[in-house]
Amino acid sequence: MQAEHTSYERALGEIGCGAKRTRWTWYISPGIAGLGSSPTAQRYAIRSVDEARAYLAHPLLSTRYAECVSALHAYPKA
Repeated sequence: MQAEHTSYERALGEIGCGAKRTRWTWYISPGIAGLGSSPTAQRYAIRSVDEARAYLAHPLLSTRYAECVSALHAYPKA
């Protein structure tokens, strides 16, 4: 939660500008375990369906995830 908290505003701003400049993807949109090879990707990866459900059920994490996905969706298409 702490890592995600410090990166959220930055991530949303970068999405809005259309330019990812810093490292926040692991916290805002964690990947599936086994796909990422970096230690950070492995640390924050979702390891099970139950863990994914818990992430999406968390009031703050799910809200922030939805806001970032909405910002991506709203970004003008090339």
